[in-house]
Amino acid sequence: MADVYQSLAEVENPEQYIQHAAPWVYLANKPYLDWLFGGEDEAKRIVDIWMRRDSSELSIRNISLLFRDGKPLGGLVALTGENLARSRKADMLAIMKDVDPPERDAVLKRLKACGNLFVYPGRDEYYLAKMGVVREARGTGVAKFIFGSSIEVGAKLGYRKFRGDVHVDNLAALRLYQSFGFEIVQETSCPEAGLSYVSVFLDRSGN
Repeated sequence: MADVYQSLAEVENPEQYIQHAAPWVYLANKPYLDWLFGGEDEAKRIVDIWMRRDSSELSIRNISLLFRDGKPLGGLVALTGENLARSRKADMLAIMKDVDPPERDAVLKRLKACGNLFVYPGRDEYYLAKMGVVREARGTGVAKFIFGSSIEVGAKLGYRKFRGDVHVDNLAALRLYQSFGFEIVQETSCPEAGLSYVSVFLDRSGN
């Protein structure tokens, strides 16, 4: 059976894949969500909640998965710049509901402290957000296939500009972006969290 790269927005009952995708979605958001929500357990709980909410950046419907013989090997969260802005606003509002009251003030304080850690893409950009591959498929070219397929999905939607964010210590992810022609355009830091990310950008307008 050929590999199939499938948007979960187009399948019936995409929630059935949360169990598969949640571990790598969480890992792709480390270390920021661990810091924001005060630890790994709480970050994982929030990821699970947000993946089940259509308005979230991490909604299961924003994920495409690579299937081989019916088995998901990994996937990528991708949104248009316009949808990302709406989704991040929805996620920030959801904190008031999803975080337990005793921890809410601390989370909101951390959120404010690192509010400029991530660069927002423009409305004419396609944002390649979070990607993951199951352990047994790593090092086999699956990540490159998923990433290239996601760029082509954006191109078919009419986008020629692509953006992503990478933690400065995630050298494997950075090399993957650069292998497709992305360049580092900005580095942002949050001293309170001890975190730094780079914004990477690809412009295919001339192609």
